[in-house]
Amino acid sequence: MKSSPPRKPDRYRHSQTASTDAVFFHDNNLNHPMSQHFTTLLGVDERNLAQRRAFLRIDDDDRTLLESLIPWAQEVSADLAREFYDFQFSFGPTRAFFEDISERKGIPLTGLRPVLEDAQAGYFRGLFEGARSGWGVDYIERRFVVGAAHDRINLPFKWYIGSYAEYQRLLGDFLRRSFRDRRKIARIERAVSKIMNLDMQAVGDAFLFSTFQSMGLDVEAVVAESGTDRTEHVAQVKRALELLRSQAQAIAADRLEDPVLKQTVSGELGDAFSCMVQRMQGFAKQLQSLADGELDGEAFGATDEEQVLSTIINRTAQVLRTLVADVGSLFEAAQAGELDRRAEKSRYSGSYAELCGGINDMLEAVVSPIREASDVLEGLSKQDMTVRMTGEYRGDHAVIKENLNRSASVLRGALSQVSQAAEQLSSASYQISSSSQSLSQVSSEQASALEEISSTVEELSSMTEQNAGSATRASELAGDSRRTADEGQESMDRLSGAIDEIKTSADETAKIVKTIDEIAFQTNLLALNAAVEAARAGDAGKGFAVVAEEVRSLAQRSAEAARTTSELIEGSVKNADSGVLLGGEVAKQLKLIVERSDKVSASVADISSASGEQTKGIGQINGAIGQVNVVTQQNAATSEESASAAEELAAQAAQLAQLVGRFRLGDEAKRSNGKGFEGSHGAEGSNSSGGSGGPNGTGEAGAGEKPEAWPSGPDPQSYREALGMGMNGVPASPPPPGPTPQQVLPLTEEEARDF
Repeated sequence: MKSSPPRKPDRYRHSQTASTDAVFFHDNNLNHPMSQHFTTLLGVDERNLAQRRAFLRIDDDDRTLLESLIPWAQEVSADLAREFYDFQFSFGPTRAFFEDISERKGIPLTGLRPVLEDAQAGYFRGLFEGARSGWGVDYIERRFVVGAAHDRINLPFKWYIGSYAEYQRLLGDFLRRSFRDRRKIARIERAVSKIMNLDMQAVGDAFLFSTFQSMGLDVEAVVAESGTDRTEHVAQVKRALELLRSQAQAIAADRLEDPVLKQTVSGELGDAFSCMVQRMQGFAKQLQSLADGELDGEAFGATDEEQVLSTIINRTAQVLRTLVADVGSLFEAAQAGELDRRAEKSRYSGSYAELCGGINDMLEAVVSPIREASDVLEGLSKQDMTVRMTGEYRGDHAVIKENLNRSASVLRGALSQVSQAAEQLSSASYQISSSSQSLSQVSSEQASALEEISSTVEELSSMTEQNAGSATRASELAGDSRRTADEGQESMDRLSGAIDEIKTSADETAKIVKTIDEIAFQTNLLALNAAVEAARAGDAGKGFAVVAEEVRSLAQRSAEAARTTSELIEGSVKNADSGVLLGGEVAKQLKLIVERSDKVSASVADISSASGEQTKGIGQINGAIGQVNVVTQQNAATSEESASAAEELAAQAAQLAQLVGRFRLGDEAKRSNGKGFEGSHGAEGSNSSGGSGGPNGTGEAGAGEKPEAWPSGPDPQSYREALGMGMNGVPASPPPPGPTPQQVLPLTEEEARDF
């Protein structure tokens, strides 16, 4: 057997491990918890570790054999590590892996290799040195650390496991170089192979559970039965992963009410899933609040800048709150009558901007007809009856336009009719006033004539009394009649003349009574005409209609009194005729006085009796004439009142014309209305705008002028002048031709006679 090579200094035991740690365990770019031992984490203790060794058939012979080879392992470990990395660096994939590590570490590959060789030499020596402790817990802990380091540097597990084949080849080569006993070499190879399998178990477990930990699973949550470690219960980890997968599927399928989401998995990954479920449910609550319009609830709390979805949802809620506030502001403005306010479309984007634009367009469509209708109403308030809505509208807006335009047209037509009625009222009031003035004048003349008639009747009464006295004296002097026959003849001549005068007066009185009767007829006719015109005037003529009815009643009473007076006068005329005949007879009989003195006395007695009756008749005539005089005076007063009322009616008609004249009715109204109040009012009623009676004389207020103030009351003098009359009611100039009574109240000749 060849002698062993000189032993190298025992400097590899700690320095190489430190070098390995420096390279692999302090990688700040990786995140593996190293706060506790892997044996504790995985629940590995001496009892279940003994089961591992027993399963690999590691016995005391193996421990004794390998412990005896520790010096040899220390001697050959460096050479073996060098040859091992010769193979690793000559194989493309593994060389690329180490080049990547070199680049990440920021050291050249040539500087990295010595560190790797030192770590590998220390690992080789550890295979043998572990025999001292029987490859116990401390040994497995170091192997767990190596496995975690390989996982940390992302060494592909295939290269790690595959490297054990190279290890076994190099082990056989170095054993054959050092020993001649093939059986011993085989025993050593078998023992080292068992320890390598134990190492591969540890490294594999570290790989696997480090992967679990890197996935955020809580390895400590794995429940190990008595006498086992956690590596024997990977099924629990699989079930946890299956649960997480089911939760992920439920989340992906938007099944946020799935009962699987109520289960929890320990560890960062489970916590992340639970947090994600809570977040998704929170998002669902937020979205439901958005859908329900609850934008100010607690669902929209403050979020960190990194919380993208929450920030977006909160931003969406804020946009919706702003949008709702803007829309609410528009509603409040609309309710307050502020129809010109609009939402700021520039504050939004996308569909929100389109929505704001749509709301603004809708408000504009709603406000436009209202604005135009307001302009039309403003024009109407300014007395312009020609303004109309001209925009193109549909639906209810078209109905508003049609109704408003129709209302303006109806109002314009009504004002035109009022203007025409004012003209007719003015003409009728002028005619009534003229007739009333004429009636007043005639009534005054009639009263004067009645005074003369009364005076004449009084004289006649006096003469009748004298005649009666004379007859009495004649009866007393009958005895002396013979002596006074000549004087009696003369007296009879005077009596005959007086009787002739009485007859003449009676004839004149009959004529006057006929005149009174004609006046009563004309008064009655005029009263009826006034009543007709008052009926045409409507409410404005009710007062005048009452006056006309009273005039008509007085006229009928005058006619009745006139007929009674006529009958009395006719009786008086007959009596006068009888007196004339009697006087003639007296004259004849005077010649026979002497012979018929007795008859004279009887005749004188008859004369005395007839004179008494005549006195009574004349008294009745005098009373009737007094009655007629009172009625005539009342007719005169009523005529004056009618004239005053007619003047006031004319003033109101002119005022009405002035009121209507302030409105601008348009050309059509002007053509239909003709001229305004002209003739009797002396003002041209038409103008270019179709108005009438304006203060500037053209039918409307002058440009830039304010309308004149309304008169405080009618001025009789001004309206008398407008009607062409003087202060005394006598027409100053011939009145314009008016309708005849037959035109106002058409009557047949028979009806007129009866009337």
